[in-house]
Amino acid sequence: MFLNNFLFTNYLEDSEDIWFVAHKHIWVYRKKLTKEFLLGLVMPVIFHFVYPPFFLLWLGWAFVGFLRFLYAIADWYYDAWLITNMSIIDVEWNGFFSRQSSRIEYHTIDGLQYIIQGFWQTILNYGNVQIQQIGGAIVVEMKEAARPRNVEREILKVQERVISDKSRREHEALKDILAGLVQHNMRK
Repeated sequence: MFLNNFLFTNYLEDSEDIWFVAHKHIWVYRKKLTKEFLLGLVMPVIFHFVYPPFFLLWLGWAFVGFLRFLYAIADWYYDAWLITNMSIIDVEWNGFFSRQSSRIEYHTIDGLQYIIQGFWQTILNYGNVQIQQIGGAIVVEMKEAARPRNVEREILKVQERVISDKSRREHEALKDILAGLVQHNMRK
């Protein structure tokens, strides 16, 4: 969790902590990651053995390939839902200079739904997770989420805990107000 708090710190409020992070399934990125790995890392190594005098060219190619591979991994990792102690944060990362995030407060969530359709989604356990806002509108959908049932369970668990804590705090505040009123009236 420390790594998640560190990497996603720009999206968090001061007293906010991440309790769960939901990502898209890595299988969705298999073509991009395989392409970057083969063309950017494996090919320069092969060409180095075939044409060793061009070592600097192959080294430069491998370096650029490594950076592109890291970029593809970052693209997967930073497209996430952050389930925190205050809200759900939908983070969309479209590059180093293009980010977007939106918050969904727990008290506005009316329902959650996950959908697993098809052979590969069933076998590899990934699918879509939808959050419905009060009034029936779908606020956010994470397509091809890894372990969608776990994502749903975690959100429900955190939502229940947050709403219960809020209710308890409101109950304590109301009790304090009533106790203050009774004390004030007894003095008269």
